[in-house]
Formats: sequence, C-alpha cells, structure tokens
Amino acid sequence: MNFTDILTRLWSRKFSGVVFVLLSIVVGSFYLRAATYTYTTELVLTPAEQNAAKISSNLAGLGSLVGLNLGNGESSGFAMYEEAAKSYAVAVKLSEDPVIMHKVFEGLWDRDYKTWKEPKSVSSSIIGGLKYILGIPRYRWIPPGPKDLQEYIRKSVVIRDDKIKPITTVSFDHRDPNFSIYFLNRINAEADNFLRQKSLIRSTEYIKYLQGRLNEVQVVDYRQSLLDQLRFYERMRMMANSDISFVAEVFGGAEASQRPTRPRPSIVLVICIALGLISWTLYALFAEMVKNAISQIRTGGTK
Repeated sequence: MNFTDILTRLWSRKFSGVVFVLLSIVVGSFYLRAATYTYTTELVLTPAEQNAAKISSNLAGLGSLVGLNLGNGESSGFAMYEEAAKSYAVAVKLSEDPVIMHKVFEGLWDRDYKTWKEPKSVSSSIIGGLKYILGIPRYRWIPPGPKDLQEYIRKSVVIRDDKIKPITTVSFDHRDPNFSIYFLNRINAEADNFLRQKSLIRSTEYIKYLQGRLNEVQVVDYRQSLLDQLRFYERMRMMANSDISFVAEVFGGAEASQRPTRPRPSIVLVICIALGLISWTLYALFAEMVKNAISQIRTGGTK
C-alpha cells in the first residue's frame, strides 16, 4: 500500500474524518470551559552588589598566603539564590504567613470554620480500605506545613539565569495574578534575608579570625594581606546590616501577564484537530484492513 492508496482510502471515508475532527473540537471546547486559566508572573533580579565578585577575586590570591580560600565566598551569594529561594528555611518563614498558606492550599482550608480539613474522596476511601486489608500502615493526616510549602515552591516556581546578562528571572503561574505578585515578592524578600543572615554570621566569624591572626603575624606582606581581607569582610558585614537588598535587587518589580497564559485556546484547538485527523487515519486504515480480511474469508469460503 503506497501513499496514493492511503489517500484514496482516507478520501473514501471523508465523512468519518469530519466526525472525528468535530468530536475532537467538542472535547477541546469542553476542556477549555473546565480548565483553570493561569497568569504568569515574573520577577527580574540583578546582583545587588556588582563589584563584590571583582573584589573577592582580587583578594583570593592574597588569602591563599595566609591559609584562607575565600575566592568564591561572598561572591557566590547570587549563584546560591535559587537554592535559598527553594530552601526549607525560607519555606518555614513563608508558612507563617496565613495569606500564602490559605491560598496555596485553599482546597484544604475551611473558610467557614477557619481550620484545616482532611480531603475526602471516593478514591482516598478505597485506597485507605485497601491499605487496611493489606496491613499497610495508615498515617494520621496532618495539615500542610513548611515541608509541603517547600515542595510546592520547588515544583511551581521557576528560576532561570540569563546566559549573557547578569539577570535572573523568577516566574510563577497562578490563577490569581495579585497573589502571584505577592508570593514572588515574599519569596524574594525571605531568600535575600536568608543569605544576608548567613553572610553576616560568616563575615563576623572571619573578622574574628583575621583579627586574631593580625595579633600573631609580624611579616609586613602577610599583615597587609590580612588587613585587605579584614577590610573586605568589614564591608560585607556593613552591607549585611543595612536595609537595602543584599544579594538580589529587584529590577522593575514583579509583573503579571495581562491575559491568561495557560491553557492557550489556539494551541489546544490545533492539538485537538491534529488528534482528530490521526484518529481518522487510524480508523480508516483499520476499517480497510477489516474489510479486506472479511473479503478474503468470504472468498476462501466460496472456494
């Protein structure tokens, strides 16, 4: 069977093709009516201190003279932003905000009784019964907490680094664009503060260490190296104690799309039409095979 034969057989069943395509479009329209439309919110960030990496790089060679490997210390803060934003420590802080918890897990929050409720469904009841019969342990349901919020952030929040420019874009899809803006701003604030506190503690410890070494080292070159390192970490501690952005500086603020970005009706309809055409093709070929098989059986029976 060549390509021309296939087209001929498809054309002979063109009316069934119309039916398949129309049914696919109907299914797609029902999906679009039932789907939850989400908006995409983006937060563009830049390194809060552009010169930190350069200063740290210049001091790396000096630090090696006194037994310190500090070349990638504070300058790696912006590179650690994604890990901080999706860390458990940040999730703990965010879980203390009822606005976030009630919105993220709104299906588990009872607005009337102002309490968390265990989800009930037929499938969960069946699974629970099977576990009981099979002797599988059944654990007590607990309300959502920091760990659940951390998993939600890891799955829902996307952080992309620009390969050319020192820019990081944080994006989040949700049906409520106002909440998306609030959520990303809170994540950014807590992640920045988390790295700020870690840097403050580390800088303070380095300062104590360097001050102790200054009292011990007498060589002029070594003392100058220690003084340069000390000035750098004094500067980092001063920055960590300030109220301005420490690692990630917001570039323009969080912005939500004016229209829903998912699902896209045009793409859904194109996919439905394509599936309808594929279904029609498979049906036509299968029907032709069945027809030929029946014809051969009848021919063999007559002989």
